[in-house]
Amino acid sequence: QQREPVDVVVPLQQALAIDPGHAGARFLLGRLQFEAGQYEAARQTLTQAKDSDVCPLRAPTAIATAVEEIARRFNVNFLDAQQVFADRSDHGIVGERWLVDHIPPSVEGHQLLGEELAELLFSTGMLVATDADWQHRRRALYQQHLDTLSEAYFHRGKQRLEGLLLWTQGRAKKLRSPALE
Repeated sequence: QQREPVDVVVPLQQALAIDPGHAGARFLLGRLQFEAGQYEAARQTLTQAKDSDVCPLRAPTAIATAVEEIARRFNVNFLDAQQVFADRSDHGIVGERWLVDHIPPSVEGHQLLGEELAELLFSTGMLVATDADWQHRRRALYQQHLDTLSEAYFHRGKQRLEGLLLWTQGRAKKLRSPALE
């Protein structure tokens, strides 16, 4: 029997009352809040899930804030990737359009970060565009590069991503050398 998403909110809240640092429960609750249209609550809950992860693969808020403050204090140019993605995400919640498996940027995410970094460097005078049509040329180069990638390249990437997902769930196959057995 399949349960309605609303039916699991109370048990998730009960689990969080027992273990407030349970990132998995926070993540599920945040997803349910998003699906219910409670976007601000979802954004806060999903951020708490990221910040309470026992194996943080993305910078927790405290670290991201410290990096930004240090950059500001020492007058260092700073590109906030999280904010770049959030500004272009539904309700400010970064998802799979920009990130693959919630951690590394997607191809489109990498392209966006590269474009934003270039704009930052141009705006600060650290770089000077030598080609007035560099943005159009960049798009053509992106496509030219993607056209060189074979179907096998994407298949291997998908396999690696599936292996990473299993690893994050503690279900990856452990390989042992026959000599050690």
